[in-house]
Parts: sequence; C-alpha cells; structure tokens
Amino acid sequence: MDSKMMMMLLMMNQNECDSNDMMPLMLMMTDTGNNNQYNMMLALMMLMMNKDCDSDTEPRLRTLQNATTCGAATARIVGGVDTLKNQIPWQCTFYNSDDSWYGCGGTIINCDPTIIVSAAHCFQGQSPAKVTCGDWKLDGTDTNEQSLEISGVINHPSFNAATFENDIAVVKVNGSMPCSQGKIWPACLPNTERYTYEGWADTVVSGWGTISSGGAVSSTLKYVKVPPVSDATCNAADSYDGIIVSDQMICAGMAAGGKDACQGDSGGPLVTRATGVDTGYSLIGIVSFGYGCAVPNFYGVYVEFSNYMEWVADQFGLTLE
Repeated sequence: MDSKMMMMLLMMNQNECDSNDMMPLMLMMTDTGNNNQYNMMLALMMLMMNKDCDSDTEPRLRTLQNATTCGAATARIVGGVDTLKNQIPWQCTFYNSDDSWYGCGGTIINCDPTIIVSAAHCFQGQSPAKVTCGDWKLDGTDTNEQSLEISGVINHPSFNAATFENDIAVVKVNGSMPCSQGKIWPACLPNTERYTYEGWADTVVSGWGTISSGGAVSSTLKYVKVPPVSDATCNAADSYDGIIVSDQMICAGMAAGGKDACQGDSGGPLVTRATGVDTGYSLIGIVSFGYGCAVPNFYGVYVEFSNYMEWVADQFGLTLE
C-alpha cells in the first residue's frame, strides 16, 4: 500500500506558560495502513492541542486583584511624623537619569506585572528615568529600595490640566519590581462597596513633599492622617465652591487646617482602612491638588481611584476581579 503523508499546522499560544510569542508546531503523521498507529498519532495530536501549562509554571495574571496581605504597614500609623523604614511599603517615587529626585510620588498596586499609579500632572512635558520603591530617605540609598527603568508613562486621555479632572497616570517599567512583604508590597485596591469614606480616621497620605507651602522638601518619607470629607463639604462656598467633580475626586483633611499633603507629594497615595471592613490599607486617592497646603477649609483634593481601576487594568491587558 502506498504511504500517505498528512501534515497539520497547529498554532499553540504560549502566553500562559513561558513566552509571549505564537509558536507554530508542525506535526507530520504517516499512514502506513496501520489504523491503530494512525489513531494513536491522532489522539496524541489532540492531547497536545488541549494540554495545559506545566503544573509548576506560574500562570500570568489576567485580573487586577489584591495581593495576599496587601496594604500591610510594618508599624501602626499615627500622628504626622517621619515614617519608620519601610513603614509604608507601597510608596514609590521617581528619579532623573542623573539620580536627582524628580519629585512626585506613586503607589505600587501590583508586583507582576508591575503596576504603579501616579498623577497625570506630574508628567506634562517631561518624564523621569526610573521609579524607586522601598525608598525612605532621598539623600541616600536605603537597604530595601529597588529601582526600575521606566518604559513609558500613560496619562489618562481625558486629563484636563486646567481643572485637574482625570488626573491619573500609570507608569510602566522594564522588568518586575522585586516585592517582599514588609519591604516593598502593594496597597490594596478599594473596597467593592464604594464607600464614601467620610470621617474614616485611619486615612493616611504620605510623601517627601514640602513641610510648608513653598518650603523645603523632606529628605525622609513623612505621613499624616487626613480623614475624608463629603463632596458637599469640599464644594461649599467657603471651600472649593463647586469645582470638585464628585465621581472623579475625593477630599480629605481638617476643617481647621494644619494637616495636608503639599508640593512634591503629588501622585502619592491616600490610603485607608476601617476595623471590620478591611485588613490592610486600600488606595482610595492619589494626591492631585489643593489651595495652598493645610489652609483652613481648603482640603486636599485627590483622584478618586475606585473610578479608574478598570482603565488602569486595561493598560495592562487585565480585567478586574
């Protein structure tokens, strides 16, 4: 009996295993008249078409979701003082190519792929060379700090520099940030209940910004507690008088002033947690703008992060959990 040659080209997608490329696999089967052999080869072919990744291969993240024990601070956060080393492990910042401080802060919310969010107004007409997480003091290299080159910054397409609407950006890097609990670790995503967070006392903003309006920056990472207030309070005639966009912005601070983010803190995290609701600190805001710093009746204004999670996930080809 004459031999018959059968050729099939199978396209096997390797994304879930160890490559981003599409690798063609050529299978050639020879029918020698032995139906059992032919059927065995056919069965083998079908098995290869449907095989899963090896069990010891970590599948690539497809959904944006909380890391285990996300938002865990290494010490209780109280008052408005210098942080302890790695006390706020989700805090990141930016540097120029000459290692000078670029300014602005960022928050890591996922390790692999590394997802860092910041404020769009930090990247208008310029961009930093690298992002550093685990940083504590700007004037030296800290034990647990890690830096990665920035491959790109994506500002929200509807960012308005005049009104600060949609003031959010994602920072992409080359490689993955080496995360470790207690050193560099993501903040949690906001609770799906979409709380207003009004009056939540354990709400913290952090950064290396100036300690007074127009003053010098802090060489040590600082934090302060600033409870969120309602949109109505922030939009009052003696405050921002209607310019706060309720589904894009959240305000936090004290009516009496005295506690606030300031210049240089832009893009940094506003996190919160409540007993019985969250176990770790969740990123609810990104430092955006304010009238001066800690001025009475003028609260700090933050990007309301919960309204942008789907957009952030889209930038990395992910979906929300």
